[in-house]
Amino acid sequence: MHLFIGIKQESQALLNENESHHLAKVLRLKVGDTVLFTEGKGEMFLAKILQVHPKNTLLQITEKTDYNQSRNYRLHVGIAPTKNIDRTEWFLEKAIEIGIDEVSFLETFHSERRNLKLDRMQRVATAAIKQSLKAENTQLHDLIKFSDFIAKYDGFQGQKFIAHCNSDFARKDIKNCITPQGDYLFLIGPEGDFSAEEIKLAMAQNFTPISLGNQRMRTETAALSTAFIANWVNK
Repeated sequence: MHLFIGIKQESQALLNENESHHLAKVLRLKVGDTVLFTEGKGEMFLAKILQVHPKNTLLQITEKTDYNQSRNYRLHVGIAPTKNIDRTEWFLEKAIEIGIDEVSFLETFHSERRNLKLDRMQRVATAAIKQSLKAENTQLHDLIKFSDFIAKYDGFQGQKFIAHCNSDFARKDIKNCITPQGDYLFLIGPEGDFSAEEIKLAMAQNFTPISLGNQRMRTETAALSTAFIANWVNK
């Protein structure tokens, strides 16, 4: 059954132009057809199509489903976008399938990419949410300078980690310091890694420097591994 994201209005739901176009022109669904609906706030509903329009389709909510994909932890990953944006999109898609709440895009000293089309990333995220039948939206944050990001999350109350490969700094094995049912913030650098100054800045703001294992990973692989780790430790 197809899932659509929109705005709930009491017992009805309104789909925006993108969702309406997909329903009407791509899937060619009709009045009376049953679909799944979510606002992206953790609840999922069965609904019947009341009115088909390529710009604003109307649904009638019939019942709440027994949605049970909720998690007992929150995950936020800050990642330096890759030069080949397809690799970052791959990470985003797969991380959403596993479970991730927020993604921030970082501009670092060694960044390969210093511009980003956030609307394109949002389309990738929306498609992944619908494909994997998620009822929670993943919040995306536009490109931000590393130092500004560190300052922004100075008061973050969960566990903060910075993954890097610089042997001049002591690192902890992630499996020995992450605790279950937590609120996690991971920083993943570009192919050239974080600079020494960036690592020092993060450590000064109580980010724990970590290793994700003995294997050297590409940016998107390292970022995706944090989603696996958070999921695994909370099983």
